[in-house]
Amino acid sequence: MGVFQAIGRGFSEASKLMSAALIFFIYYVVTGVISIPFSQPGAVDANGLPQVSPVTFIIGIVSGLVFVFLQGAVLGLIKDLVKKGAFDIKNVGAYGKKYYLPILGLILLIILIGGILIFAAALVSAGLLAASNNVVTRILVIALLVILGAFVGTFLLYPIYAVVIDDLGPIEAFKKGIQTSAKAFMSSLGFLAVMLVITTLIILTVTLLGMFLGGMMPLIAAQVVTVFINGVVQAYLSMVLMVAVTVFYLAKSNQAVPGAAATK
Repeated sequence: MGVFQAIGRGFSEASKLMSAALIFFIYYVVTGVISIPFSQPGAVDANGLPQVSPVTFIIGIVSGLVFVFLQGAVLGLIKDLVKKGAFDIKNVGAYGKKYYLPILGLILLIILIGGILIFAAALVSAGLLAASNNVVTRILVIALLVILGAFVGTFLLYPIYAVVIDDLGPIEAFKKGIQTSAKAFMSSLGFLAVMLVITTLIILTVTLLGMFLGGMMPLIAAQVVTVFINGVVQAYLSMVLMVAVTVFYLAKSNQAVPGAAATK
């Protein structure tokens, strides 16, 4: 399966996942509305950086833990849709519980490895800039960071899907995801790049629309409207992305990719 076939499948199947998208929409709207009071002008410290209070930290942790549950739940439904031709929204709770700990463990593993890579990249960047802090060196550092980000993003594209699709634990899913990316690196990188361009264009268009509408409303009303618009777009794109990656992962890991299916 090619890159555009997988992405096309994502868009075509997303329309069948509106009940699952509603779950993500509610999540995005609730978290967005809760964050509004903390995004007001002036909510910055003396250095101009956003203030991080204990409340915002706790909200971030809780919303992250809830998202882990929702991701496992919806990916379970998408697995059924792609592989069996149908899904039952009633299974959302069961799938959320089933995949919660494996996905959480995988995320913690990725954070640990990511932290090590970031520390190493920071050391290399600091060393280069210390040796020669000029325009050429700064461009080189930026280029190296972009390349590193592309490599890391590509290698981390599949592990969470391996947890759900192959019912693997965190370490096994991480290994299989990395192996799958390594075997099909260029096509996976191309897939990631095309999806990034498409989603960026869509989000940019919606953001500009939201800014236009927001300019005609009071600040709080504009922020609420923006949250709802972003919630719709993020929920829909989440379905597109997860379906597309699911079918692309199946193809690149040499598993059968059933044709288009209907929901229950």
